[in-house]
Amino acid sequence: MNTKAPIRFYWLDILRGLAALSIVLWHWQHFFFDNQIKSEFGQNIDKTLFPFYNLLRPFYGQGWRAVEFFFTLSGFIFFWLYSKKISQREISFLSYMKLRISRLYPLHLLTLVGVILLQMLYFNNHGFYFVYHDYRTLTFIGYLTLTFNWFVSYFSFNGPSWSVSVEMFLYILFFGICTLKLNHWMICIGLMFLGYCLRFTQFYSIGTGMLSFFAGGIAFFIYSFLYKRYSFRTNWILIVCMLTISLVYIIYIRYLAKQQLPFYFFELYMFPVIVICISLIESLLGSGLGRKFAFIGDISYSSYLIHFPLQLIFVLVIESFSLNQKIFYLPRTLITFYIVLIALSFFSLLRKTDSKISSQSLVKITIYLL
Repeated sequence: MNTKAPIRFYWLDILRGLAALSIVLWHWQHFFFDNQIKSEFGQNIDKTLFPFYNLLRPFYGQGWRAVEFFFTLSGFIFFWLYSKKISQREISFLSYMKLRISRLYPLHLLTLVGVILLQMLYFNNHGFYFVYHDYRTLTFIGYLTLTFNWFVSYFSFNGPSWSVSVEMFLYILFFGICTLKLNHWMICIGLMFLGYCLRFTQFYSIGTGMLSFFAGGIAFFIYSFLYKRYSFRTNWILIVCMLTISLVYIIYIRYLAKQQLPFYFFELYMFPVIVICISLIESLLGSGLGRKFAFIGDISYSSYLIHFPLQLIFVLVIESFSLNQKIFYLPRTLITFYIVLIALSFFSLLRKTDSKISSQSLVKITIYLL
């Protein structure tokens, strides 16, 4: 039986950072969009020509699932860190939202303005916008207030930031259920089912977030039960069993039966299992090298929000030298992009540390707008 949990799950943060960086590979197809392409799914783009395709194929084809993994991680962390504090009235709604907005809003606003300016340059050259096309005033207000994906499910401006809007909704919903002392695993199952149903409506984005976020909540309850109830040896046996069963199933379906994995396999099973196993391992063995690599998790949010405006910059610069999009097939282009992205993400992280006063002002403005 164990009682002492980690102060921080470093390895979960590292996974979040790696997932954020993998989104770049899914969005690499942006460089080959034209004015006729309206969706990132099912497009006639030959991804086999993408850099390091044989190695990175899963991320080019299924990298969008990293966002679902974000939601699962968020659900686990929030239930672990806040559910008891909120239900016991140890933190107020205002303090809770200040913490959330001070982390999310400054960079969101900066990248929003940056994308607008860059899209103006792109539109001036092409007569249409890069990837995302809806730049109406009403849409802008939604992006400004972080509510743009609460009522509809489409992308515009800094498109990847749709998940930030959904996260904000989930934070408020989470606070509500904890305040009402409904932070129970059965409630999580009910909200997961509601999220599943919403995925067939105009609230698809909210449904996606709810399904994965509360799957993360279930993962927390399972982790908490196993860690507190069972011994070191028993937990290790369970970890090995969960990972072995998962691996055997994947190998059987993909390579022996030669079928696709069930659509919800990752959301409802694999991602929660990964979170449970990693959190148990870190709780049992300690963080180890996780502390040294914590920076990967620290830049997850900045790398996620910066990568689309950086794509715009790359396109504009390459066009200014009269080069064509084939340059994005080159491995050195991908490597250069990642170097610049990580450097900018670190710079953004340092700026965030040095700008707490201005962030507090933005928080007050955002709360007022909401």
